[in-house]
Amino acid sequence: GAEPFATLGEGVVQRLAADPRSADGHGIANLSWAFAVSRRDHPQLMAKLANFATVNMSIFSPRDLSNLVWSFSCLGHVPAADFPAFYTALLHSALPVLDQLNPLELANLAWALSAADPPETTLTLADARLISARVATIVAQAPVDASLLSQFHQWQLWLDECGHESADLPAAVRDAAHAAFARATTAPSALQRL
Repeated sequence: GAEPFATLGEGVVQRLAADPRSADGHGIANLSWAFAVSRRDHPQLMAKLANFATVNMSIFSPRDLSNLVWSFSCLGHVPAADFPAFYTALLHSALPVLDQLNPLELANLAWALSAADPPETTLTLADARLISARVATIVAQAPVDASLLSQFHQWQLWLDECGHESADLPAAVRDAAHAAFARATTAPSALQRL
């Protein structure tokens, strides 16, 4: 049930408050991921993890950053409007290591950013271009799973919504991503279920 998760969440909040140096990025990313995939609602914990991550970004690997922002977006508790410092710090840490992200990590990052809807003051047009360029490179290098292409389609939809045409994915990637999205079995996203 939800009770063990609530107890765990409260324990982590207390531990981070008492001894922030005891935390490690991988553990925090895995914890937030576990809450997200089990659909356990703990807004206080997610806010605490976002605030902790904001000032401790250096302890997270590129994969951990991808998992962390994905879990926050799945749960909907760390919107960019309420946590601009987290997204600024995330992008400052993630953009220089985009080439280290594998297709899953990049898809999670792109989808999570589109779901969080950061303002252009946080995710600039230049940042969006870098992410789109990395997506294009990943897709060109090897076949990419349809579920990941669907996430890239959602990134493209967000770019369209923001009017970032100059950051668009290349036409071939856009078409492949749209086709994968259209073929996917439909189910409401985690954000739609909240």
